[in-house]
Amino acid sequence: MKKLFSLIVSVITFQVCALSTPTPHVISFFMVPCALTPACAKNFHYDKIGDVLGSHPAIAQEILKHHLASPLVQGIYASYLGYITYTDYNGQVILPNKESKDELTVVVTSQIYPVMLQGLTVHHFEIPHETDAHFYRYALVHDEKHKKSHWNISRMERPASSQVPDNALIILAKPQDIEIVPGTFEAHASPNFILPDIYVHTGIDTPFCVLKFVKINRFFEPLTLEKQYQEQSYSQAPLA
Repeated sequence: MKKLFSLIVSVITFQVCALSTPTPHVISFFMVPCALTPACAKNFHYDKIGDVLGSHPAIAQEILKHHLASPLVQGIYASYLGYITYTDYNGQVILPNKESKDELTVVVTSQIYPVMLQGLTVHHFEIPHETDAHFYRYALVHDEKHKKSHWNISRMERPASSQVPDNALIILAKPQDIEIVPGTFEAHASPNFILPDIYVHTGIDTPFCVLKFVKINRFFEPLTLEKQYQEQSYSQAPLA
């Protein structure tokens, strides 16, 4: 089933990686309730739910996913290479893809702050030493023989430096509220980065993270989205 979504994206004002260059490709993923992780799914009897609903257990799982989606997974901020957005009603995040390699660093932390250059320009962002942060490496591996691709996700050690890598995708949330499952996951055959689902615990403190973001929102401004309609398809890309 196709999902309709509304998206608000902002672009940060400091210069980084030629943000004025439009890109036709995106990074996209869904944030879903933690109850739907493979580890937690065993606690849900989808077969019994399916019997009650008169449907297949897989359909029951999708129904449950839809009803659990909002507001738990709505309004979680994510930033990448100067762009900022937040999850929509369905928990989806869409950002322009600026990666030249099939790799991506994802950082989960509840607070970042700007380091200014001569008091006028943001040079980079840092994570306070006392603020918890989890780092993950996403590597897209292509199997040319079998014409398949997959994501390898691994947990990284936190760097000694407090500086956030320039090309990191940052999820603004407490790390204990977000679950990124390490392992190997099938990747979609697409020039876009379609990442595996990221899971959200029911105790997530979204207002706390929003308030943290408000302190630095003056460094952001709106970004216009261009919608393109094609035969039997739909695409959405950021304008410079």
